[in-house]
Parts: sequence; structure tokens; C-alpha cells
Amino acid sequence: MHFTNVLVSIFAVASVTTATLSQRMYGEPLQALDIRGYEEAHEDMLAARDEFMEKRDLFRRLGGQAFCRGDKKPYSCEEAVPGPANWAQKWRKCGTCGKKDKLGAKCNC
Repeated sequence: MHFTNVLVSIFAVASVTTATLSQRMYGEPLQALDIRGYEEAHEDMLAARDEFMEKRDLFRRLGGQAFCRGDKKPYSCEEAVPGPANWAQKWRKCGTCGKKDKLGAKCNC
């Protein structure tokens, strides 16, 4: 416990020293930071997050392009490899399915 207190104290002293030195070097008070730029960046981040969540949900609902195949659980997730029209379809293993996934279910690789 004593060792942890020493580490926290050293970190606190280093943080205060760094803040003081940066304020002296640049001559700007900490309150004069660019708040508008932060707000714009935050709004952009929220919009990107919402777009990502929508696409992720759509991908989960539609399922992937691969199927659960194999002899025993957990099945392997395999996707069809395109080839000439007269050849038999080949499968490429790209991951494993979940324990609850059924044979032939769509999976994401």
C-alpha cells in the first residue's frame, strides 16, 4: 500500500510540474483553450460513432457472406471461393462459428 501511495504522489507532482512549466513556456492560461474546436471535433466524433453503430447493426441483421459448416461444434465459418462455372464450389475457412450457431447459419468473417 505504501508503494502505491508513493507512485501516486510522484505522478501528481509530475503532473502539476508539467502543467506549471507549460503555462510558463507558452504564456497561455489553461482557460484560454480553443473550446469551439473541441466542440466541433466532439460533434464529428458523435456523428461518426452513430454512423458506425447503424452500419454495424445492419451488418449483424443481414449476416455475413459465409456459412457455418463442418462435422462437430463449434462449426467452422467458411466462405465460398468463386471459380470456373463447371468446377465444384470450393470453401475457404475464415473463422469459427459460435457454440450456439446452427449448421448452415450465416456467419461473419
